[in-house]
Amino acid sequence: MDETEKPSWLKDCERNGISWARGILPNASPGIQPLIRRWIDERESEEEANLRADQRKLALDAIDAARAAASVSRDAAIAARDAAKWTMVAALAAGAGVLVTVAQGLGWLPKM
Repeated sequence: MDETEKPSWLKDCERNGISWARGILPNASPGIQPLIRRWIDERESEEEANLRADQRKLALDAIDAARAAASVSRDAAIAARDAAKWTMVAALAAGAGVLVTVAQGLGWLPKM
């Protein structure tokens, strides 16, 4: 519908919103009241649909964030496991060094 073809009550409702339309509804002429009610119902349905779409988008964003966090956590656990493995290798090498030093001190191995 072209802007010039709209009735003045519809232009006023669109300009001022649902709350304003509810306020004028009791004082509107009986012929316009059903039209205003229908306009209010349509706007509320649109707002509700938009709200559901926004909630769905937020839920999907939260799922994406949770997946990213899980991936980072998994990577950190793998890195910690690798660090622990190399720490164990270093501890074994240090232990072997201690054994060699003790063996040299006891004369079991020649000192270099």
